[in-house]
Amino acid sequence: MNPSPVVSKRMCDTRRPPSRSMIEDMRPAPSPTKAAGEPPSTPPLVSSRSPTPTAPPEPPPHHASTAATIEEVLEQQKHALGRRRRAQASPVERRRGARVHGNDPWSVRSESCKVWNVRSDTVAHAPAPHVAPLTLQVGSQLAPAMAAPEAPARTDDVLAAASERARSLSPAVGDALGGFMARPHRSGALLLRGLPVGRLGATPPAPTATPDKDGLSELTLLTIACALGEPVGYEPEHGGDLVQNIVPTPHALDRQVSTSSRVALMFHTEAAFHPHRPRYLLLLCLRGDAAARTTLCSIAEVLPLLDERVVDVLFEPRFRTAVDESYLHGRRNALGPLAPVLCGDRHAPTTVFDADLMVGTDAAADEALQTLAAAVAAHAAGVVLEPGDLLVIDNHAAVHGRSPFSPRFDGTDRWLQRTFVVDDLTPSASERRGRVITTVFGD
Repeated sequence: MNPSPVVSKRMCDTRRPPSRSMIEDMRPAPSPTKAAGEPPSTPPLVSSRSPTPTAPPEPPPHHASTAATIEEVLEQQKHALGRRRRAQASPVERRRGARVHGNDPWSVRSESCKVWNVRSDTVAHAPAPHVAPLTLQVGSQLAPAMAAPEAPARTDDVLAAASERARSLSPAVGDALGGFMARPHRSGALLLRGLPVGRLGATPPAPTATPDKDGLSELTLLTIACALGEPVGYEPEHGGDLVQNIVPTPHALDRQVSTSSRVALMFHTEAAFHPHRPRYLLLLCLRGDAAARTTLCSIAEVLPLLDERVVDVLFEPRFRTAVDESYLHGRRNALGPLAPVLCGDRHAPTTVFDADLMVGTDAAADEALQTLAAAVAAHAAGVVLEPGDLLVIDNHAAVHGRSPFSPRFDGTDRWLQRTFVVDDLTPSASERRGRVITTVFGD
């Protein structure tokens, strides 16, 4: 058992951009030259963490201090897809029966389906609104005797108390969690509202700072985690602590990291590159921000929008995923093994997707990946978390991100706590210390 405190005192994780040489080394081999007259294929997708080889990187957009709507957030992600291919667009691409938006030839919109896409003929029909997460108002019915520790306790003590309380959850909460595990909701998420979070001081200035609070929120979060499965930490993520503070920081305003604020976090499966990725991601809100939306999209909602040809490709092992830079500790990055985006039941598949780190290994695979990314961005839902809200995301069924917001850095900013849950500890036994998964990536 990891003896360190539940809330990390170590360096926080980051999603730092890889170097230009690293991206070049990780790129799939170029496709064979096309025959004369054959339509050009989509160039390989390059991670947005590095500039594209043919166009200089654009500065991050400036976001006004007013709250961004979910439509504005999704619009930014749609334009981000277009910026990746701006330099490679040809007249052929512009004449594929879609209307070019503004000056960006890769942000095209079908007049019939109104879904943004790089290929307007790969979306079957216009989407209905994304279904909201399954929601349960909990209040005082979580579990009996949820007394608050005076301060965040050590991991093993809190985990023991949480495990005991998980066995005595109220019928309403226990049934909701059991049903969510047995029959995943179409949204891919469960929202528990009104949970106890205890006494809170100012929002800490960094994830590594010691918070002024009691230990009730940690106990609440791990109680639900224990009811869902086995709580774990990942060594590169805040040193492997089971509960991590997620707060905005001044040095990460425009980065693809959990402590950013001015940019939208791109849609992704949590730890998509990891062989022991979590089954559930839990986000407990201690202090909210009306402009910060956790964005969600389930494969059950998007799959009916995709052409069967696209779905066929996504079920094939023609995709590779780079490693999050925070997991490398100076080692050389590399694309992972070939794998499909979708697997299992054709009508209710498991999904592994990262809009930033995943690439297709051929033109058709890359086009299918971009089609999925555009459909996700166009169809996603947003949840504004309030104090006492706990969002449980099924990492097999839904991808998530976050909208931009404007932090004040005055002790009143958004403050979440996060933990991860796996179904079974056995598969990671050779790469785990207690509950901390220690898998090493890179050369």
